[in-house]
Amino acid sequence: MKIFNLAFYLNFLNLKVINWTYLSHAYFSFKNTTTTLGVIH
Repeated sequence: MKIFNLAFYLNFLNLKVINWTYLSHAYFSFKNTTTTLGVIH
C-alpha cells in the first residue's frame, strides 16, 4: 500500500511540474506576443 501511495504521489508531483512548466511557457509566449504587439503598434 505504501509503495502505491508513493507512486501516486510521485505521479501527482510530476503532473504538477508539467502543469507549471506548461503554464509558465504559455505565460512567457503570451508576454512575448504582447511585447511584440506593443513594439508594432
